Amino acid sequence: MEKNRMDSNLTNVPEENHEERIKHNEKGCSRTKNKHWYVGIFIASVLLYTIVIAVEGAYPFGKRCFLTDDAYVQYNTMLRTLIEYVHSGDKSAILWNRGMGTDMYLTALYYLMSPFNIIALLMGEKHVELALIFIIVLKGSLVTVTGLYYFRNTTVFANEDRNSKAGGWVSFCCALAWGFCGYLVAYGQNIIWLDAIILMPLIALAVEKVNMGESYIRYILLLTLVFIFNFYYAFYVCMFIVVYYILLDRRTFGELLRNGLKLAGLSVAAVMLAGIVLVPAALSIMKAGDTTLNSSDTLDMWGDFGHYIVSFFPFKEVTNGYMYNNNNYCGTIVVLLLFVFVLSSSVSLKDKLKYAAVVLMFMLAANFLPLNYVFHGFVVPHGTGNRFAIILTFVMLMIAYRILTDIESVKTYAVAGAGIAGGVVFALSFTDENMLQVFYCYVGFLLVMAVSLIVMVLLSRKSIKKTTALVIIMVLWVAEICCNMVVTMKDKANEGDMIDNIHLSEWNAQYQMLNTDGKSRKTALLNDNYVQNSDVNWYSSMINGYYVNAFETMGMAHFDNVECVYDGATPLTAMMYNVRYVLTNSKNTNGGYHSIYSGEIYSVYEADELADWGFMTGEGIKKWNADGNVAENQSKFLECGFGDELADLNSENLQNSLQLSQLMELIPWGDISYDVAHGLGMLQRYMAPEGRFINRGLTQIFNFGDFKETGIGEYIYSGNSTQYHACVQLRFTADRDMDLYVYSADNRDQAVTTYIDGEESSSVMYTSSGQLAYGGHVKKGQKVKVSVIGGASVGESAIKEIQLYSFNTELFEKAKSSITDETLISDGFSGNTFKGHVTAKKDGVLYLAFPYSDGYTIYVDGRKAEKILLGKGNMGVELSGGEHEIKLEYHTPGFAFGIIVSCAGLVFLVLICMHGRTKRKAAVK
Repeated sequence: MEKNRMDSNLTNVPEENHEERIKHNEKGCSRTKNKHWYVGIFIASVLLYTIVIAVEGAYPFGKRCFLTDDAYVQYNTMLRTLIEYVHSGDKSAILWNRGMGTDMYLTALYYLMSPFNIIALLMGEKHVELALIFIIVLKGSLVTVTGLYYFRNTTVFANEDRNSKAGGWVSFCCALAWGFCGYLVAYGQNIIWLDAIILMPLIALAVEKVNMGESYIRYILLLTLVFIFNFYYAFYVCMFIVVYYILLDRRTFGELLRNGLKLAGLSVAAVMLAGIVLVPAALSIMKAGDTTLNSSDTLDMWGDFGHYIVSFFPFKEVTNGYMYNNNNYCGTIVVLLLFVFVLSSSVSLKDKLKYAAVVLMFMLAANFLPLNYVFHGFVVPHGTGNRFAIILTFVMLMIAYRILTDIESVKTYAVAGAGIAGGVVFALSFTDENMLQVFYCYVGFLLVMAVSLIVMVLLSRKSIKKTTALVIIMVLWVAEICCNMVVTMKDKANEGDMIDNIHLSEWNAQYQMLNTDGKSRKTALLNDNYVQNSDVNWYSSMINGYYVNAFETMGMAHFDNVECVYDGATPLTAMMYNVRYVLTNSKNTNGGYHSIYSGEIYSVYEADELADWGFMTGEGIKKWNADGNVAENQSKFLECGFGDELADLNSENLQNSLQLSQLMELIPWGDISYDVAHGLGMLQRYMAPEGRFINRGLTQIFNFGDFKETGIGEYIYSGNSTQYHACVQLRFTADRDMDLYVYSADNRDQAVTTYIDGEESSSVMYTSSGQLAYGGHVKKGQKVKVSVIGGASVGESAIKEIQLYSFNTELFEKAKSSITDETLISDGFSGNTFKGHVTAKKDGVLYLAFPYSDGYTIYVDGRKAEKILLGKGNMGVELSGGEHEIKLEYHTPGFAFGIIVSCAGLVFLVLICMHGRTKRKAAVK
């Protein structure tokens, strides 16, 4: 009876309302089905990551660590820094105990703005590595979810088949290929990029809406989030927006321009909203340190053609660390469908031309240096090349989606033509003999292509049904994607355990016991740059550029313009940077230090003498520009800062004074005795005589590399061994007593080891782009061997420089009393402020043991004073004679102006909302 009553009620409902209810019920059912798709692809992605981790034997399935590359080197330490910062009571903008003063806000802008970092905060410092694995798996799985949302909702290819079950599976496969493409397999552990990649498909849909005159606010907010989450990768997202907009259909050229200007205006609104991020970030980038990692002398104009083709094949080895990195895989079927798209009669000529132009442009950019430079934002990236390639992958998957959802219209001739083109591509993949892959890379591509061609030919001849053809193709595609993920990720995990392969527990307690009482700094460096245990070391793309330049010009260890490491000190730089303790597994690489503990795993060194947080110098220090080599820069620092004092100490004769003013002297590589060279002032490089026997028997030996000499101690080289680093050995017999320093620079990694009479005297255990290394005290007649390795791989060119210097200990001892006589004594750090006091005997310049930064304001006796840039990155302030109170205050440059810009952007957003509401009301009326 109840059922009859319900039926009676339904019959009494007006017909119009009844139809609306049916549509509403159908829509609710569709939403439920859609949820199943999204939940399904998320679970499938998580399972695939889990399988990879298990196969690798990584935690929790083994002792190895899943984290590699930047996830292991940088993001690990950055998340630890965030946890420490959040849990500390101090919320100042600067971390005084990191990188000699590091801007926490700028660090957060680049590394720590992702909302997923809350996972690390919840799990705590003891489980940072595990939290990083969860973050990578979660973000990587969400890439497929938003990719699926795009393919199920895009209006670019209007096809009702996408709402069918078959269309749903096509969308599923495209999304899976997007989430596990070669780009993300290779670069997926750059987790700070993944937030933007998650949002890219949603932004594509928002661009479609803007093109139709709808949903302006959605586009603004999504783009604003990209700028906030990672402003760097937003550059590539903006490039993607331009490309995607070009690919959309318009009826007239005028409509293209109008909608393009509208899109540009909305993008400006997003930029303004993110002003609090973009303004400080832009100012920081403008002050970035000088880069030397890539040189026009070692960069090829063209990439490797055969290697580029293979990058689209399954099971191709994942590569990074080189400018022409290519990891373009997204499925063999996608390559085949690209050719079908070009030959298909169902695709308009206009679409063919647009898509072909975009695909060819990105392929050219990946292999042609000038265009590659432009597409990377007018820079040559270090480490990971072809960062824009994700756009090409997205466009290729768009093409694949279009053909698969309309596969029954593909003609036999188009399939045949695609097969011929695929065969040509396969043959061309063997043109680069030096980059050949494992055999199953080629076999896999050929087999999948052959089966796919047969299926499409049968379908075009109506020999099989569309559903059957799609099932075969998609099963092949999914199986290939999953196998490629497992195979290419195999053996990519770190051998280190989840505690970190530097075994923090073995030395952290000792480090914490090194007490400086706030009067000096300390640092630790064992195999990896573990920045939490260093007041000096820092590794960040947002590092203070002046800091990098200061270290580079004084011979301290650095990696291009992103990392500074306290290694390679002389007695002078030890005083300049106020570092008392060095805990390291490198051996005796810092001059001016003595060992206080020596063990199997690490040693601890203490400075012979320090000069507090700064010291008084003469007015002449303002003329010191640090534009020479490292030896000249250190010598000139002493000469400009303490020339008068040294002249008074050595007033016997002017000539002797001039000789003593050279703190570090180049050991000439010529057939001339040291005494003669010294007397003639021949302290610069000059041509070596014929042959390899130079400077009283100095010989050069080259191992595991092809070296071409371009000057004295200068080479262009490439590695020729996959097992050993290219190496230069210098051997000579000392003709006098000396404190030997070796300077080595390389636009790849490099490290130095020195032997005296066959015994290891010093060894650098952490590679850098360049540094001095203390070779030890060498006595006359002792045999010296200097071994310098380079990081260029097989077939990759790099530039290396090696020079030998002697340190004038006698001169430094005379200058030391002047340096330590008038020092800046700390009164403590508090928030953004350092306070200290100094007594100056006469007018001069106070050198400060802090790198220069635009964020610093110096107060002398409560009054604002002008800070001075000393050399390329050091800082000072002029003082009159007498006692002075010094205050150093830090504020993030551009932060206040960024807030103003963001507020203006918020007003702009409100105006856009009001305009939209007014427009909608007018449309209703």
